[in-house]
Parts: sequence; structure tokens; C-alpha cells
Amino acid sequence: MKYGDADHDDDVEDGLVFPPIPPAALPSRLPRVVYDKHGIKLWHLQDRKFHRPVADLRIKIDCDDVSDSALKQGCLELFCRLCAGMY
Repeated sequence: MKYGDADHDDDVEDGLVFPPIPPAALPSRLPRVVYDKHGIKLWHLQDRKFHRPVADLRIKIDCDDVSDSALKQGCLELFCRLCAGMY
């Protein structure tokens, strides 16, 4: 793996010097928020190699009454496991 200057690659791998700081990403290479309402946030980034979209969906779940009953706790646990199994 090259870190810039070929003369100092061995020094970087040996931990003698730090690798150079990479330049900041262009705004076009940063993900952008497509949807942000009601606790749902959807980010989008277009893949440059295969031209396919890369998306990340985050859902915030607020359950104030979940500790009221075992049924609500079980339903929330089942919902979380189903969402985690989607990947």
C-alpha cells in the first residue's frame, strides 16, 4: 500500500512517520440526505464504479410505553430481530 512518497513507505509501515493526510472528499462524493421526516432519515450515494445507488436507511423508534406490558416488550424485540435479519 502506497502512502504517497515512495521513499518513505517503509518508514510509514514501520511506524516511524505518519502517512500524509488525504484531501477532503468533494461534495459530490459525500452522501446526501434524501428524506428526513418523522424519525426516518434516508441517505443516498451513487456508486462511481458500477453506477448503482448505495443507500442507508436509519429509523428511530420511540417506545415510551414499552415497559407497560410483556406483550409490548415481546413485540418490540420481534420487530428489532426482523429488521436486523433483513441484512
